[in-house]
Amino acid sequence: AAPAQEAVEYEIVKFHAGPLNNEPDDIYSGPPSPVVDQAWRELYEFGAIHVTPDIASKLANNTEKMYKETEAIVGIDVFHQLHCLNKIRKALSLDYYAREVTESKEVHAAHINHCLNSVRQSLQCGADISTVPFNVQQLKFSSHPILVPTFNVIHTCRNFRKLQEWTRYRWTGELIDGE
Repeated sequence: AAPAQEAVEYEIVKFHAGPLNNEPDDIYSGPPSPVVDQAWRELYEFGAIHVTPDIASKLANNTEKMYKETEAIVGIDVFHQLHCLNKIRKALSLDYYAREVTESKEVHAAHINHCLNSVRQSLQCGADISTVPFNVQQLKFSSHPILVPTFNVIHTCRNFRKLQEWTRYRWTGELIDGE
């Protein structure tokens, strides 16, 4: 029993494809900047939530109470996955983010590897079966039209904003990245 199940609502979403389909970058892509960093942080800033002992006892994965808390604490996995994806994004621009890396090289590498594997497992678990059509397009970086996958397609998604609001209401105040 997932405590957030009550927040699940589905919606139709058209994905943003970006430059590979002649669209501009969105706020989450493009070169590193404070604006891009803030947009990413706002996706997953709610680290852990409180759940009642009754709900905690019904979870598939055991969780414990901290200190003298009366409620247990759990995280919602999508926010961990977004933290991991952001960690990988930053690792791709280490020149810009080097000052943020406070872990040893070994711990940083282990964290990145954990994140890659965690995101992989999450993608496989969710296994989105939306179709990706192929179309002939003239791309900015190609001298002639080519057959390319078109990624700005319709998906049936869980309403992410609704889940964020549900989580925000139950948030413990702990931040995933400690920011």
